[in-house]
Amino acid sequence: MLSIKRQRNSNIEILRILAMVLIVFGHQIDQFHYSGAQGVIDFMGVAPYTNPQFILLSFVGPLGLMGDVIFIACSAFFLMESDRISIKKIFYLIATDTIVMCTALAIKGILQDPISTRQILEAVFPTVLQVNWFVGYYIVFYLLHPLFNYVIRKLDRKGLAIVTGILVVQCNVLAFGMGTAPGQLGLKLLCFISIYFAVAFYKLYGGKLWESKKFNVILLVSTILLYIGFRIAINYIGLKSEYVGWRQYGYAHISNPIVILMSMAMLNLGNRNPRHNKVVNYFAGLSLVLYLIHKNLQFVTHVDYLTIFVDKFGTQS
Repeated sequence: MLSIKRQRNSNIEILRILAMVLIVFGHQIDQFHYSGAQGVIDFMGVAPYTNPQFILLSFVGPLGLMGDVIFIACSAFFLMESDRISIKKIFYLIATDTIVMCTALAIKGILQDPISTRQILEAVFPTVLQVNWFVGYYIVFYLLHPLFNYVIRKLDRKGLAIVTGILVVQCNVLAFGMGTAPGQLGLKLLCFISIYFAVAFYKLYGGKLWESKKFNVILLVSTILLYIGFRIAINYIGLKSEYVGWRQYGYAHISNPIVILMSMAMLNLGNRNPRHNKVVNYFAGLSLVLYLIHKNLQFVTHVDYLTIFVDKFGTQS
């Protein structure tokens, strides 16, 4: 049975804040590309690198995708505890998204920066047009969570294992193995759902593994090391194989099973010795709003961090 609604564990809320910090930090890389005498360099890892500094920096962009997974997993942990849907919360997110986008557009106008018709439409309908895709998918995910909880309650351990297994195979084995970003396959929402059911199964039936601090510390450390090794290996293979080389971004996306295991280890460790801090919980509740503000600041500013990096560390050769 799912537990009744209770005061949120601030340790998990801190993880949500950490997730948003990773997303914001990652956006400083994936929104800007070096384009100059050395050609075009994309630090999201779209192509493999031979320059060690570039390989290191290519780890930074996907931190945002890692933050997405952590945020979804933390949200799933809390949403399992209640079937309640707050229309006020949904309206608040959509309204905030639109207001922030329109404000950013107004600032562009004041700065006499060119504004296209597309940008106007994106500012007025940011959620529908998926300008801020994560918020749009999160709203749909939030609306559907009572249905997920109903299915979870109706299934026994074996049934939930089968459903979770099907989702994991679809999103975190097949789609991940193809190296294609989930959005290109129309699987982003399914990846959200896969994470939800994986967290639910681990939380409800993890037993001694869920309760073991030692196991989850080992799981966290090993997945961090495995992720680093995986990214280095994929970069190396990508230098030899064009197919793998141009799918670096897809292998680092929210379908990456290593990151999901890492997130569940974080959840378990955060759930030990629960603490309740109103200030932490308040700021965690604003995390999506802070994401929107940050995302749209990039709409009106452009600090070319990557050109600075390339000028400092040189080219790939």
